[in-house]
Amino acid sequence: MSLGRRVVLEKVFGAGTSGLIAASAVGWMVDRVQEARRNEPERLDTARLAPGETYLVTTRPAMSRAEAKVVAAHDALTKKQRALERPNRKTVTTAKRLARAQRTVDKTPDGSRRHRRAVRRADQLGTTFDAMTVPTPQQLKLAATIAELERQRVAFRTEALRSAKPRRRPRTTVYR
Repeated sequence: MSLGRRVVLEKVFGAGTSGLIAASAVGWMVDRVQEARRNEPERLDTARLAPGETYLVTTRPAMSRAEAKVVAAHDALTKKQRALERPNRKTVTTAKRLARAQRTVDKTPDGSRRHRRAVRRADQLGTTFDAMTVPTPQQLKLAATIAELERQRVAFRTEALRSAKPRRRPRTTVYR
């Protein structure tokens, strides 16, 4: 049982023996519900067939070790890429200042000294923000590696589907 669930159940039912029994019962029920959800069949597609129409379902074989390694590497590098692309505090602050400067430009009358100053500040902040958001060489290299892994992943998937052997006698269901 998770610590959060235990704390909530202790506050609801108390810390005594009866609370422990009630918390155990609730925990048991929650675990059964979660297990039942894991065992539910997954709906992949819904098709409305006219009388006499048939459909063919092709499933791919299980992943090979090489494909599993490529998928794991792709997922790990994608996670790393998201972390690298997350803006830091300085970038967020600059973006907020830029937005505020652009609102000031919109509010001030055209041609005034204040407007010209606001435009100059917005242009300066825009240039700074653009320089801060340029991808680093590390990010570019990571993106290229991820693209290559994705290409390999698609190649594995295509090959697996191509090599999937059909059943000797295909199962056909005709709806009348």
